[in-house]
Amino acid sequence: MDFEFSRPGMHRLGAAMTTLALFSGCAEPARTLRLEPLDPAVRWVSGQPWVQSEKEGVLVRLGYRDTAPGPVVFDLEIMNASATDLMFRPEASLLLEDRLGAKPVGAIDPEATLLALDEHRAEVEALEADSAGLNAVAGLFDLAAAFVNANEPRTAAEATRDQIAAQQAEANQRERDQAHERTLQDIDARRRETATTSMRRTTLAAGQSARGALRFPAPVGDGPFTVLVNAGSQQFRFRFQPRWQGGRKPAPRGWPRAAETGTTRP
Repeated sequence: MDFEFSRPGMHRLGAAMTTLALFSGCAEPARTLRLEPLDPAVRWVSGQPWVQSEKEGVLVRLGYRDTAPGPVVFDLEIMNASATDLMFRPEASLLLEDRLGAKPVGAIDPEATLLALDEHRAEVEALEADSAGLNAVAGLFDLAAAFVNANEPRTAAEATRDQIAAQQAEANQRERDQAHERTLQDIDARRRETATTSMRRTTLAAGQSARGALRFPAPVGDGPFTVLVNAGSQQFRFRFQPRWQGGRKPAPRGWPRAAETGTTRP
């Protein structure tokens, strides 16, 4: 048997294929960012570029990690070989574009991020508790209504309708409970990552060292910039050149505001 498409059907199919082709032709891959150290003494370890600087017995090593899922992430290592204690605060480290009028951007403060996540979790749990209380009150009203109407005759259609409504209510509640649990799991996962991988506020005694992730908001320009690591009374400067790969060059704009650094509520 031979099949033949109608003309209206062929027209709709042709329009759909044309639209798909247009969207496919316009789609471009997202740009990826790589940072190249401008220090000629760069050292490569397992494909990761590292630069280092030493002042008065304090050695700082900085290695670019990645930009996923957004912030620029460096691996930072500080070794205190001086005779005194050294205080390191991540938020005191700065990132400065090498251009006239550029304003320094502070590193993301892990302690502020952890506090924001804890506050967010408490709010989510409070909202869930309020919702559970309202559902309990509604359940009491439903139970009272069922008791009052227990002796009233009901048709089969009414009984079926009430059963379907009850099943739907249970399904909706399960969906809300699952969404609530996923939200808490996401918050907990972000908290664990921040707490365990970040270079946090630390006092290093003589002979001690520490290592962790130092995060900055992602740059969007193509010009070089300097990372200034403030450790104790010393400042260490490391220059990098962004290399954007693939996709289309983003429109020029400034660095993100403080509210976009990850230190505010998630």
